[in-house]
Amino acid sequence: MPSAEVLSWVRTRFMPHIWCPGCGHGIIMHALIRALVALKKEKSNTVLASGIGCSSRMAGYINACTLHSTHGRSLAFATGIKLHRPELTVVDVMGDGDCTAIGGNHFIHACRRNIDITAIVMNNNIYGMTGGQASPTTPFGAWASTTPFGAIDPAFDICRLAEGAGASYVARTTIANPRQAETYITNGIRKKGFSVIEVVTHCHTQFGRK
Repeated sequence: MPSAEVLSWVRTRFMPHIWCPGCGHGIIMHALIRALVALKKEKSNTVLASGIGCSSRMAGYINACTLHSTHGRSLAFATGIKLHRPELTVVDVMGDGDCTAIGGNHFIHACRRNIDITAIVMNNNIYGMTGGQASPTTPFGAWASTTPFGAIDPAFDICRLAEGAGASYVARTTIANPRQAETYITNGIRKKGFSVIEVVTHCHTQFGRK
């Protein structure tokens, strides 16, 4: 059972959530909240930005200052917030398509600028909310609704992309390691500069079951 302090970071009025049973996004949200609690962050000084997609619903569920923006553009909004109020803790939650497809250019330049933002990328290798289309991280040969004969493009390695573009802190974990995810998110928030934490998860509704 989560502690009262952890539960205070959840907007319980929006529960039950819309994520499918078995989705890993709830594990990632719990890891993020535990990291914020461990760092003794204040809700009024913490901003969570998101774009569009299953992962982006997290901004609605966390009880802090939140911004649900447009698809792929959340890092642009997060950058504006951080430039205007540099004392705030700014976390951006994204899916793999949100981050590396329509938002790919924002992601690369956020890494290059190295602004003090923590980006959490939930990588399930697919567009889950919009119909199971292939994303830039869909494995070569994998089926998706837009690749009925298998994906023909090589997949992005999000961490190598972030390293090459200049991010200060880059880490990868999976939802099978929630404590490790919490540690990496904690390290990313604590680290000055742009931090990228890729959390490998799954979409058993739009990807795995097919």
